[in-house]
Amino acid sequence: MQQYREVPDTEAATLPLVLKLDGASLGPGAIEVARSDHRVRYHPVPEHLREAWRNAKITANEDVYRWAGANLAANVFDMLRSKFFRDATLASPYPRLHRLVQALGEAETVADRQGGYRFRRAGAAGEVRLADIP
Repeated sequence: MQQYREVPDTEAATLPLVLKLDGASLGPGAIEVARSDHRVRYHPVPEHLREAWRNAKITANEDVYRWAGANLAANVFDMLRSKFFRDATLASPYPRLHRLVQALGEAETVADRQGGYRFRRAGAAGEVRLADIP
């Protein structure tokens, strides 16, 4: 079932939406993503609604969510630096990602419930979390 009748029920309509922003943010205006058979328009959320997702439960658990997000990001990064994905990762247009791959090289992955997802570099005294790498 289509969420919006205006979107064609085609294979092209099911593909991910990708738009290169060229360093610009979404800004105050709408932007459009052209598809082969239609266009998708994104409108920014009005400023008074940008924090509408917050509530008491989210605020109370903010540190837990941040921890989980950091672990997820480190897990995905670990996959991107793997032998299978490394060449494509280094060919991507993301300089920070390249620096992280170079900084961690062949670092060992350490993951447990106490410390979360982190990396141990060869010859280094301790472990480092992805978010702590400048």
